[in-house]
Amino acid sequence: MIDGLFFHPTGVIPVLINPIAVLLAVLPGMFMALISLFKPKSIKTGIIMLWRMKVQVAILALLGYGLHFGFRTVFPKTAATAAEAEQAVGEWAHFRGDALRRGWVEDGASDPVTGGINWSFREGNQVFVASPALVGNRIYIPSVTIGAFGGLSGSIYSLDADTGALIWRVTPPNYDGSFSSATVKGNYLLVGEGLHLTKDARMICIDISDESNPEILWMFETRDHIEGTPTIDDGRVFFTNGNSGIFGLDLHTGEKLWHLPGEQFNDAETSILAHEGKVYIGLGFGRYGQAIVQVDAASGEVLHRIETPYPVFGPPAVHNGVVYFGMGNGDFVFPAEQRVDYVLDILREQGLSDEELQARRPGLAPGGAVWALDTETMETLWTYDTDRTILSAVSITGDGLYFASRSGGVYHLDFDGSLIAYWNSGEPVVSSMSVTDDHVYLMTSNGMLYVLDSDDLQPVWDLRLSGGAMNFSSPAVGRGQIFIGTEAAGLLSVGEPDDASRLTLWNGDGGPRRAGRADDAPLPAFGAFESNYPESAMGEAGESLTSHTPVAVDGAYLRILNAPEPVIDVSGPSHTWRRVLPAPVEAVAVRGNVLGIHLRGESDTLELMTLSDGSLIAALPLPHQAQSFLTATDDGFLVRLDPDTLSLLDETGEIIENLSVPALSHTPVLTVNTLVALRNEGRQLSVLDRPTGKALWTRNLPDSATATPILDGQRILVPARAGLLAYDIATGETPERWNGPQDPVSDSIVLDRTLLALVTESGEVLLLDRATGRELARHPGALPGFRPLFQRDRLLWVGPAAVHAVPLAAPGTPPVEWVDFSWIGTPTTAPLAHRSQLTLGLTDWGLVTFGEEQ
Repeated sequence: MIDGLFFHPTGVIPVLINPIAVLLAVLPGMFMALISLFKPKSIKTGIIMLWRMKVQVAILALLGYGLHFGFRTVFPKTAATAAEAEQAVGEWAHFRGDALRRGWVEDGASDPVTGGINWSFREGNQVFVASPALVGNRIYIPSVTIGAFGGLSGSIYSLDADTGALIWRVTPPNYDGSFSSATVKGNYLLVGEGLHLTKDARMICIDISDESNPEILWMFETRDHIEGTPTIDDGRVFFTNGNSGIFGLDLHTGEKLWHLPGEQFNDAETSILAHEGKVYIGLGFGRYGQAIVQVDAASGEVLHRIETPYPVFGPPAVHNGVVYFGMGNGDFVFPAEQRVDYVLDILREQGLSDEELQARRPGLAPGGAVWALDTETMETLWTYDTDRTILSAVSITGDGLYFASRSGGVYHLDFDGSLIAYWNSGEPVVSSMSVTDDHVYLMTSNGMLYVLDSDDLQPVWDLRLSGGAMNFSSPAVGRGQIFIGTEAAGLLSVGEPDDASRLTLWNGDGGPRRAGRADDAPLPAFGAFESNYPESAMGEAGESLTSHTPVAVDGAYLRILNAPEPVIDVSGPSHTWRRVLPAPVEAVAVRGNVLGIHLRGESDTLELMTLSDGSLIAALPLPHQAQSFLTATDDGFLVRLDPDTLSLLDETGEIIENLSVPALSHTPVLTVNTLVALRNEGRQLSVLDRPTGKALWTRNLPDSATATPILDGQRILVPARAGLLAYDIATGETPERWNGPQDPVSDSIVLDRTLLALVTESGEVLLLDRATGRELARHPGALPGFRPLFQRDRLLWVGPAAVHAVPLAAPGTPPVEWVDFSWIGTPTTAPLAHRSQLTLGLTDWGLVTFGEEQ
């Protein structure tokens, strides 16, 4: 699985060898210089120089001692302290914890979604390529150290999870360190030995009941390396042993119970799955590899062996009678293209003829898949093909499956194998992920940590953890922290919960991902008139009473009227107030408990007020009759206070940051490091460096933009008269897979998990594949300028006289008329779905709510 790591000429060995090579190159010169110091003439000269400068030398010595003593007095050397071991309720008996492979301890702590490094642990020049096991308040992990001349060593550690304090260290005799991770059940800790070069690896069992004196209970010797993590189940230990096959041992004694020989089970590297008396193993490269094997756990009898088109390195997972395997060409170190000749050489050594080798060559091309198999019959239920190999475990939650490919793609599938969401990091991902109920945690092989929303896989937070390309450790999440090993930075505890990061943000109609969807409460099959606000508005003057979609956040329901007088009306369990405004509302944004409104009258004003009771916090002048670009962001309120400058305000109205952005034409998108801006009447797209304001790149659009750009992962989507345009945020290039429509887009686009929708200037609603922009369905009868609405399993849109709907499962079918409002008036706002009702602004009637027909 990681063969070639330390000896292949194109591997990562230069990262490890170059410093050693430099040291070896300079050692002779250093040695000769040292020898020269001991020549009689040199010694005599040195003594004379020291005597002549004896006063200066004495002063320097005293000064140095004083500085050292003073430093130690002011900054005494400290060490992390360890708490008593908690009585752990759980265990970590499989790789990633259990058979669901989530890498998450559900201990009631909030998910870590912000912060930095809490603590780091490293002794010497260690590399932590294994993954941490988290049990109670203890972290268990082995290390590996590569010596100057290629020798391997290491230790097995227990650390305090909260402080990083060392609890104990066990170093077995002649231990080579481990890629294999530790598993823990009761008082037993198991860990395999070695990297791919190790040919006499041992399975090591440690009694951890006494933290002051952990003892090695037994060591089982093998004839090859142990890269897969051992699995503990029902008093037995199961592990793979490279080309020496597969073993089942007695947990308490280390006695061999059964062995499947490597001659028949090539390249066994996976972390075994144990479930209901059976174990499941994947086989890698080789004539007798590329297979999924089901074995009786007690006897070692092979129950099923299923050939696969790829080597199988992904640790399997199981749920509701279905076992899932990831597979593909390529390994932890090399992509498929660099593995072809190596694999063919292995097959040649195993007796394949030149004709057979040539027949095998096409099957070694890049590619991968996830297979779902019935655990009773081992019949394949479905397969999902990917662009690259799946080396990560398939993680299972109540919402489906999560896994990563070597290309950096992260996938979320339902249990039928259909794609729910996809995101790509742009860097290889070869380790497994941690998946909580709300977030997905992963690290790229280049040391970048990403936290994604588990619903739509959009980034929540990221942090660079380590350099190098050998970051193979998988994160463990628990106690409000992320624990992970790295190549260059040691074992780390990272992150912390942050309630502020969950601040409610609402812009306009909620933004492209909420887009008028305040919750996921289902709408009725068809709508019927329920009520309107204000109740007195039932005239026939054709008057537009409101042009603002209502705001529904944190239990507050906020309605804005511009006529007959400007009013804000807020209702809810803890929010009930009404305020008459001095001027009509031009724009609205909510950040947490602060409401921001742009008032447009004889002079323009930004008012910040509390959402709970409407108390005025601040009032700031705005450029008259100009767009304010008012936006609620994670950092504060973004607004234009003068013609060429955007300002970021805190909740009191104080300026945090100013950004010079001349000729801005649409509301920009602010990220941690950049600002995405449309300028020059929407004909120019620029990505600016946020700290300096310098343009990182600029693209002239083929035609003017029609709405604010949307940041979708690593892409910028721009609604324009030339169609829906896409640009890579880093390079400004159009993504290769993008095939967006060329119809003029009338207004903002809306996003769902795997879909996006828009309305064209000709009044057609388009449903598109979110990843590629490919058109999935097109329907006439939409009202330009009114964005559509995703609501659970349907897409709805506003027409001139009715709201229409189409099922997402069959988007090409003729739409149905969800509600007819032709007898009331014409639309003035986009719709809002809230608590199984849909609210729409209509002339003369204000805000009209449609619900289930009584």
